[in-house]
Amino acid sequence: MHDTISGNGNILANVVNYGGAFSPGFSPGEINIDGALTMYDGIMNFEIGGTSSGLFDVLNVSGPVNIFGGDIVSSFIDGFIPELGDSFEFLISPEIFIDPLVEFTFFGLPDYYGFDYSSSGMLMTVDVESVPEPKVVYLLIVGLIYIWCFLDENH
Repeated sequence: MHDTISGNGNILANVVNYGGAFSPGFSPGEINIDGALTMYDGIMNFEIGGTSSGLFDVLNVSGPVNIFGGDIVSSFIDGFIPELGDSFEFLISPEIFIDPLVEFTFFGLPDYYGFDYSSSGMLMTVDVESVPEPKVVYLLIVGLIYIWCFLDENH
């Protein structure tokens, strides 16, 4: 495949992506693949409009999923902003391999949000977490030590 697959429904075949786009759903939706999915390049688009079933795109694959390259991109839609601790299982398969070089991108979030991606071998999950900010007390202590050392050198 070097085109775009999008929409809802069932695919009764193995799917191989060589630079095409894969977009489950119509804001949002679900695609079921009765077979394997292999991606060598290209892009997978997922839309997330909430945490409940039916509010975010899902890709169910009955066979193994192997992603050797490309990008996995998620966009938050309909004004939805996730809360800390929200989790989305959007890729479901009995076996998942994702190359460490695959890029993950999320659009529509404040800068202080981060994500933890995990693949248990059966689910691709993204967990919303905050980006840690430096502790004020830690910064104050480091600053005081720096000032003390600077003043000590000048005496």
